[in-house]
Parts: sequence; structure tokens; C-alpha cells
Amino acid sequence: MDKIFPKKYLPKEKKQWYSFAIFSGILIFLFLVDLLTKILILKAFDNKGYLIYPKDGSSPYTTKSFTAIPGLFDMTITFNNGAAWNMLANQKWFLSTISLIASIVLIYVFIFYFTKLNKIFKTAIVLMFAGCFGNLIDRMGFWANSGIYKYGVIDFIQFHFWKSFPVFNFADSYLVIGLVVLVIAYILSFVKQNKPPVSEDDNLTNNKKEDLLNKLKEKEKQDE
Repeated sequence: MDKIFPKKYLPKEKKQWYSFAIFSGILIFLFLVDLLTKILILKAFDNKGYLIYPKDGSSPYTTKSFTAIPGLFDMTITFNNGAAWNMLANQKWFLSTISLIASIVLIYVFIFYFTKLNKIFKTAIVLMFAGCFGNLIDRMGFWANSGIYKYGVIDFIQFHFWKSFPVFNFADSYLVIGLVVLVIAYILSFVKQNKPPVSEDDNLTNNKKEDLLNKLKEKEKQDE
């Protein structure tokens, strides 16, 4: 059981528990931001009458989009039944299963290997888990055909300068940023592990330099 749930990697000191609480709080905050923005954007478009609901029961579509940040981001609404660029459309069980497995793996690593990870790896795990779990909720709702999720994953952020790029949400951005941070963390870890060790001669040379600098500082003080 220790191999599956390695207790030696769980937080033990107060400082580690504080760090665990902070990163857990960030994770919950990111998830709530994703959830609430989807609900608020959908209600705002719906209340303004900008969402058209086809009589055949297919996914609604918006008649308008708004500038969020001039020249950078627009706000519009799409209901994505698949992955990016609508790949694997309507594969509810498959996409939900992938999101569920990814969420379980990430939260396992976060909980049971927390003290083993550095801050960059922790940041990557938190971002990726918030993204996976955010879209998992949408996909489970789409699978169950209930609530605001019955038409699919709610996407609403669009690049103003790149209209062909798929509309996305905060969970998607968490995933992408998390993956980038994870790659950076692995590169830094690889460089650190493969850095040539400092020889004893180098250590002696560095010590001599430090001694010389200290002597020069002492001499300057005496001259003053």
C-alpha cells in the first residue's frame, strides 16, 4: 500500500501544510472562476436575447459577439460537443472518461507527491487539474443532458486577431498554460540533473577567491 499511497511524500511540517493549503486554495479558486464565468456569460447572452435556440433541438448559437480586450479577445458563445476544433464530436463517454482519468491522475500526484514536487511542478499540476476538472463537469453535464451543460462544453473566449482559432474557456487556457509550465519544469530539471559537478579543484579556487576578497575588504576598512 505504501507504494500506491507513499506516506513519506505527504506534508509533515507546518510549513509544508501551509504550502499545500495555498496551492489547494488556488486550485479551488481557478475552478470556481471557470465555472462562474461560464454561468454568467451564458445568462448574460441569454437575457439579452442573443442566443438563438433552433426548433429542432440542436445546439443554440449566438447572433452577436463583444470585444473584451480591444484587438486581443472577443466574447462569443459556442457549445462544443467534442475536443478542440470540434474533433471527436458527440463522443460523450470517451471525452468524459479521458477527462476523468486525467483528473484522477493529477489529483493523486498533487496529494501524494506534494512534498516531492518543486513550486514550478506544483503550479503546472494545479493549472492542469483545474482545467481537466472544469471541462469534466461540462462533459458530464452534457452526457447527462442536464442544466446549462446539456448542449456541450461552454466556450466563450475568442482571439480577435485569429478568428480561425477555436473558441475556448478558462479551463482550456489552464490546461495549455499548465502544459507549457510542465515542459519548462522538465527542461529545468533536466538541465539541473545534467549539470557537470563542481570538482574539488574548482571548490578550492572559489574558496581562495572568497578569502582574497575578504582580505581586500579588511584592508580597505583599515585604510579608512
